[in-house]
Amino acid sequence: MLERHPDVSALVVQNESAVGPVLASLPLLGRRVPQDVSVVAICPDQFAEQSGLTSVPVPAEEVGRQAVTLLMRRLREEPVPQVTLLEPRLTVRDSTAPAGR
Repeated sequence: MLERHPDVSALVVQNESAVGPVLASLPLLGRRVPQDVSVVAICPDQFAEQSGLTSVPVPAEEVGRQAVTLLMRRLREEPVPQVTLLEPRLTVRDSTAPAGR
């Protein structure tokens, strides 16, 4: 991807198990984190804190609560929304820098 898009300045890594390989690969490609490429991980806070990663956690408890609420409404034949959005929470750590550096 970086060969085709050399101006990429940030990556969002969705898969927690891919974060390590991504961070290990960037220096091999001549990219420094965060000076050349910012990295944001979608992962639990504990994992991100240990790694110094800027992150957005998946709120598993809230997802579960919403799922149960929607299921119960559906079982009572009440209307349910087609989409339920949860507000993301970004925690900035050492793996990101301002754009245009």
